[in-house]
Amino acid sequence: MDHVKWFRDCADRDRFREEVQILQAEFERTVVSHKRMAEVWTQLADSVSCPGVVAYAHKKAEMYDGLAQECSKAYEVACKEAGSVNAGLKQ
Repeated sequence: MDHVKWFRDCADRDRFREEVQILQAEFERTVVSHKRMAEVWTQLADSVSCPGVVAYAHKKAEMYDGLAQECSKAYEVACKEAGSVNAGLKQ
């Protein structure tokens, strides 16, 4: 009976670790994606001459830059919270 519980607990631990890795990768991809979109909109703003298009492109670039910063902050908070949880799990 104890062996079965031990194997189930190991499987649960492995699934938890895999989920953490997936979430970390998703956070990192999201930040990179938002930064890249901000660059694309900035490049678009620099390449056109119509004032309305330039203003819209700068607005979009600022929006994506803000999203990247928000996601980075959320990732840092999640890592800090997970660090305190992980410290308790290692024991």
